[in-house]
Amino acid sequence: REIRSIANHDYICAQLQKHHVKVEVRALELGDIVWVARRHSDMMELVLNWIIERKRMDDLVASMKDGRFAEQKARLRCSGADRVVYIIEEYDSAAVDAFNPQAIISAISTTQTRDGFFVKRTSSTDHTITYLTTLHNELRKMETQQLDGIPDKYIDRATYLALRKHLTTPHFISYRAYCTLNNKSNAATLQHVFTAMLATVRGVSFTKAQEIAAYYHTPGNLLAAYSSSNGDDKQQMMIYSAMGPKVTAGISARIYEKAVTAVSTIHFARLKFSTCNPLRDFARDTPTYNCPAANISAQSIITYSRVIPCDLCIDNAHARSSGSCIRLARISPSDVFESS
Repeated sequence: REIRSIANHDYICAQLQKHHVKVEVRALELGDIVWVARRHSDMMELVLNWIIERKRMDDLVASMKDGRFAEQKARLRCSGADRVVYIIEEYDSAAVDAFNPQAIISAISTTQTRDGFFVKRTSSTDHTITYLTTLHNELRKMETQQLDGIPDKYIDRATYLALRKHLTTPHFISYRAYCTLNNKSNAATLQHVFTAMLATVRGVSFTKAQEIAAYYHTPGNLLAAYSSSNGDDKQQMMIYSAMGPKVTAGISARIYEKAVTAVSTIHFARLKFSTCNPLRDFARDTPTYNCPAANISAQSIITYSRVIPCDLCIDNAHARSSGSCIRLARISPSDVFESS
C-alpha cells in the first residue's frame, strides 16, 4: 500500500521479490502491509492477524503535526489485529531536524506503552526490507497449523472486538471483510468515535477509554451529566466519583477540561452520529451476537467452519449447520501465504 514515492515503492517490491517474498499491490483500508492466505480452487482469502504500518521519520513528524498519527492509531486499535507493528525508518530531512526530538521520543514510547503496538526502528529502507523478509519467513511457519475463520456474515463493526475477546483460539477474517471492517466510513460509529476521542486524553489508555464510553454511551450523555453537576470542582471529579478506582481524579479532571474545550470550539453537545449498522455488503438473516454479553460464549451462538492443516477456511453452510469439519482443497506450501 505504501505509495509515498513510486520509485521507493517499486524498489521495496523488487527487493522483497528477490528475497522470495511474493508481493501483490492492492489498496488497503488500513495498514501498509498485511499477510494473506489464499486457497487456489476459488481464490478465497484470509487475512492473518498482523498489520504493518511503515513510517519514514519525516512522515512520522508530518503525521504528528496534522493529527493523522493519533487518528491512525485509534483505527488500528479497533482493527482487532493481534499484532500491530510500526516500522519507524530513519530519514534525514530539514523538517525532522527542526522538530522537537523529545516529542518524537514521547510519541514512539506512547505507541508502545499506551497503544500496545510493537515498534521496530530501522536505519534505512534496506534494513526495513530485511526485517519484512525475516517476519515473512516466520509467518510461513503457519502453513502447517490449523486456521479458524469467521464467515463474513458474522462480522459486524459494532460487535467484532467484543466477539474476539470470547474466542479461545486465533480466528481470521476474509480480505473482503477486512477492507469493509476497516473502511473509515464504516468504522466511524458513535461508540468508536467517542472511545477514540477519550483515548486522546493524556493518561487514558484505549481500554480505559472503552470503559468510560461504555459507562456514558455517548458524548451527549457525558455532557448532560456534567450539566447536572453543580460547581466546577464536582464536574471535574464527576467521572472519578461515578467509576471509582477505574478512573483517577487526575484523568477525570483532564477529560472534563477537554470536554469544555470541545464544547466551546465545535459545539460538541450538538454533534449527531448515526447508530451502528450492520455491514452493508453482507446479508444478515438474524442477529449474531449481543455486545458485550460477557457471560455468553461466542461458540454457543456461532459455529465456525474449521480448517485442517494446509487448508483455508471457507464459509460453508453445511459446516455451520452441522458443526462438522470440511476437508478443503490442499494448498501448495509455496503459495499459501502471500504478502500484500
